[in-house]
Amino acid sequence: MTIAENKAIVIRFNKDFLEQGNIEVLKEIVATDFINHTAAGGVPNNAEGLKQFVTLLHTGFSDFHIDIHEQVGEADIIATRKTIRATHTGEIIPFRH
Repeated sequence: MTIAENKAIVIRFNKDFLEQGNIEVLKEIVATDFINHTAAGGVPNNAEGLKQFVTLLHTGFSDFHIDIHEQVGEADIIATRKTIRATHTGEIIPFRH
């Protein structure tokens, strides 16, 4: 994939999955052997854990919005500078072991 294609995937992850909560996006953009090295304690470090995380976000926060300010890429690495905004309107139940 090109750097531009990789940037587009990162934008989809942020806007479609995180911001909109569209779980189906993961099937398209996350590899089946994906490992999340920053998963919260007690959360699976795979795509299922990402689904749990985004559900938690949208349960506790309304009007979730991500502004992507810039992206830089080299080879298959993309870095994104962004701001996330939301209103805390619901209960957030922490993950349990």
